[in-house]
Amino acid sequence: KFSYKSLTKTLYEMSKTDEKYILYGAGTETDYIIDVLCDSIVFLADINSDKHNTYKHGIIIKAPEEIQKCSFKIIISHITRYKEIINFLENNLKIESYRIIKLPTQLNL
Repeated sequence: KFSYKSLTKTLYEMSKTDEKYILYGAGTETDYIIDVLCDSIVFLADINSDKHNTYKHGIIIKAPEEIQKCSFKIIISHITRYKEIINFLENNLKIESYRIIKLPTQLNL
C-alpha cells in the first residue's frame, strides 16, 4: 500500500545525512523525491536516451551505464517497474544489490 507519510519520513531522514545518491528514473515519479533530496542527488539515470544530457530540476540526466562509474547508492523512483529495474541494474549493469535502496513504497511489492 502506497503511503506518502512513510515515504516522506524516509526521504527526510536520508536528507539529513551527508550521503549522495543517484536517482534512477526521470519521469513524474521523481519530482517528489527531488523536492526532498535535491541537494543529495548527484545525477538522474534513465533508460530513455532522449532524456540523456538534459536536466530535470537542475540535475543532469545520464544513461544508466554511468552508474557503473561511481559508487553512490541508487534510489529507484519507479513504483510499478521497481523489480524490473533492480533486475536490469543487477544483471545487466552488474550493480551490487547493497547499493540499491528500497523505499517504503516498494518494500511490499
